[in-house]
Amino acid sequence: MAVTLLTEDQPWAEVTIPGSDRPVRLRRLHVDPPTKANLCVVCFPPGWRRPQTGYYDCAEEFTVLQGNLTVSGVTHRAGDHAYLPPRAVRVDSATDDGCLTLAYFSAPPRWTGGQPATPADHPPRHGRPDGVLRRPRPGVQGGCEVLTEVPAGPATDECDVLSLPTADWAWVPAGEPFPDLEPPLLVRTWTKEA
Repeated sequence: MAVTLLTEDQPWAEVTIPGSDRPVRLRRLHVDPPTKANLCVVCFPPGWRRPQTGYYDCAEEFTVLQGNLTVSGVTHRAGDHAYLPPRAVRVDSATDDGCLTLAYFSAPPRWTGGQPATPADHPPRHGRPDGVLRRPRPGVQGGCEVLTEVPAGPATDECDVLSLPTADWAWVPAGEPFPDLEPPLLVRTWTKEA
């Protein structure tokens, strides 16, 4: 069943992201029991800031649904997708007008201030989502890609699906048919890591 992520009439939790100046609203959509990888909608209020430099040991992937969010000098606007590998440093995160994102973490996100002892093994990627966005890597299960049409057959692996034009989202168990969402679709598989 599809969920419209742009609606306000869903349950929200108020959470303060470590190192930030005020709480965000968060709605968890899915948690993988073995890995604790999780997917949530995050609503950043206007003027939100995280001036602290730091990193997560897990990968983060987010799609901006509304507004904009600046991370390490890169401004991500509605429709943009970003992938930050484990230990990718974040500097000066902020939004002036507010932002709504769909955010994925490959494990529970634990913020560490400062620079990591071991840097990320590849650079972050960001921009308009198109084609294959990432493949499974050590520490980051599954993959993520944009499809231009709804797949005809059932899902091979567990996945979540986001309609980029409408921000409708659905969880699809392995073996189940894909929902009839408007393409292009951002499809994230939740298979085990490489």
